[in-house]
Amino acid sequence: MDMNMHMEMINLVKSLNGTYKKADKDMVVKVLNEYKEKNNCSYKHAYEKTVEGNPSYSTYSAWRRKAISSL
Repeated sequence: MDMNMHMEMINLVKSLNGTYKKADKDMVVKVLNEYKEKNNCSYKHAYEKTVEGNPSYSTYSAWRRKAISSL
């Protein structure tokens, strides 16, 4: 079953100074990790199925690497 049937696609909005909130970054990394584990797929596939527009895949990848390195 595809999770997207029950959730809205992620499309974040930047703040006025052109950045994303930390809570939004953490939420995106968490949602994509959960989707990846549940569906046993790649990060790219999880991104394509859960994010619509923003953040870009490269931005998300940077957040994911930073989250992993801070553990």
